[in-house]
Amino acid sequence: MSAISRALPNFKKLGQAKMTPAVTRQRLNTLKETFTKCQELDVQLLAADEKVKATHAYFTQNYFLTCEDCYNEAADFMAELLDSHESRELSSAAHEVSGINNSFRATSHLPRINLPTFDGSFEKWESFRDKFKSMICDDHNLTNVDRMHYLCSCVKGSASNALDHLAVTNNNFTIAWNILVSRYDNKRRLITVHLQSLVNLPSIASETSNDLRSLRDQTNKALQALSNLGCATEHWDDLLVFLVSQKLDKSTRKAWELKLGDTVEYPRYSELDRFLEARIRAFDAIAPAISKDKSPTTSKGKTIASHAASNAPFLCPLCKANHLLYQCSTFLKQTPIQRFDFIKTQKRCSNCFSVKHSVKDCTNSRSCKQCNKRHHTLLHFDIPAQPLATEQPSTSTTANLESLSAVASHLITKTVAPNSHILLATARVRVYSSHTCFVNARALLDQGSAATFITESLAQRLRLKKINRSAFITGISEMQSVVRYAAQITITPADRDGPAYSTIALILRSLTKYVPNQIQTARNWSHLKGLKFADDDPMSSDPIDLIIGADLFGLLIINGVRKGAPNEPTAQNTTLGWILSGPTASFSANHSTIEFAHHGVVLETLERDLCRFWEVPRQILRNPEEHQCDEHFRNHTLTYV
Repeated sequence: MSAISRALPNFKKLGQAKMTPAVTRQRLNTLKETFTKCQELDVQLLAADEKVKATHAYFTQNYFLTCEDCYNEAADFMAELLDSHESRELSSAAHEVSGINNSFRATSHLPRINLPTFDGSFEKWESFRDKFKSMICDDHNLTNVDRMHYLCSCVKGSASNALDHLAVTNNNFTIAWNILVSRYDNKRRLITVHLQSLVNLPSIASETSNDLRSLRDQTNKALQALSNLGCATEHWDDLLVFLVSQKLDKSTRKAWELKLGDTVEYPRYSELDRFLEARIRAFDAIAPAISKDKSPTTSKGKTIASHAASNAPFLCPLCKANHLLYQCSTFLKQTPIQRFDFIKTQKRCSNCFSVKHSVKDCTNSRSCKQCNKRHHTLLHFDIPAQPLATEQPSTSTTANLESLSAVASHLITKTVAPNSHILLATARVRVYSSHTCFVNARALLDQGSAATFITESLAQRLRLKKINRSAFITGISEMQSVVRYAAQITITPADRDGPAYSTIALILRSLTKYVPNQIQTARNWSHLKGLKFADDDPMSSDPIDLIIGADLFGLLIINGVRKGAPNEPTAQNTTLGWILSGPTASFSANHSTIEFAHHGVVLETLERDLCRFWEVPRQILRNPEEHQCDEHFRNHTLTYV
């Protein structure tokens, strides 16, 4: 019994460091064994004579009960200590398991989650707040310094300005986050933003699934956000149905009203939402069938003839009188160039003057009586021409005949391989007007053209001052067009202000349809590495707004040529940068396609030659006989010009 009474004091003398689970468990087992023996001895003592029980101190002072109290106190202390040790072990094991799971998640090959960004817009705050908290704030493996770094990288604009004064430290993350919460977690402001989204729903012009889906999604998004903010949106059915139905297109609005039928009660928003959902599903199912029924854009068009007869009078498009165009006296008094301009402006056939088709679709068997080509005799030029068949129509109907000339620009079609690719020399340049304003444009460098050309759209963007300059644009097979205007331009490289080159450029509505094929192996051309190209994307499909002719081409060329394999383009150094031209793949002769080639010359017309003849100075007549002939001619000859 004395061992039991000393068990607890002796155990406490060990100290916390030595009270390990094993020691505690061993002391508790020893204590239980000792108390069991005491119980057995107490049973034997209880069988003694009654006189002994009445006089012996063991019974009178209740030694066994005192021993039992000591045992219970010691056993309870040791049991609680063991329980605390087991709880710590379980917590440590759980932490280890969590660490294993986190390690597994960190090393698993899941898609990378991009951090949300916030630019200070109230409508984006709630989404940013919840995403950032779940990804950064609730990650216990991150320190506040890490969280501060992430927060600074996610905020932009006005939200970033609010945190500029805070350094990236451990204590400043809580301050920075509280600044954003106090500024943007404004319930009244957030409710206002979402209500504005409901009021400003987009109107639908046509019944398409995309438009209906956008309207439905914006409405439901605003409603869910308002509901999360505590607004009683479940009582807004009347207002919501009115707002949404007013934004529907006519067909959908009609279908909605027909669906309501004879209902006199105002519908709930859930009914309208289900109606929109069903209609969107129907449009999505119908759309593929419609696209399959449509003929492809590359298929050949079919011609359907329709004939009708009426007694409508012939109305001349020029003088508005009752006669045909070729019978019009006003039309007959015009020069072939003026007639040609009028026919082209009216978009009529240059062979029969019909407005219903172009010259390539004309079925009239007649042709020019002077050159036997496919144009009307009234449109015959002194230089063989083929009006309205060129790629570059003129831009005006007035001309200055004193400066009439012809410029040839050719387009040729020949047999080349379908996998053959040719690059023409292109560059990105600045085109300046006389007002010192400039536009970046893509130029084609053509040393075979005697003149520089720009498009009408580029001239309008630069607000160029036009100069009257009549010229013929002649191409392969004597295809011809007329230019009426030119303009003074200045060209510089696209990335700097110099060197600058000035010239007179002829203005055309369009220049070329050159579009290079995209080559995937272009990056492997080793002889072009390290070069700064004049056109940063030589294979781009961007339109050509400028053709630089031989009047400037020679000024642009400088020393430097890079050549590769026979099927690789050649690089030429210019003041604009390196230009590429030549083949980009091997040739074959199995199929045919169109290849673009440019060449230009300037040809004086007969009218210009006659003008120059009459402009010969009189000072060249030196001897008296020639002077006498000249006087006789002037006195006795009446000249008609």
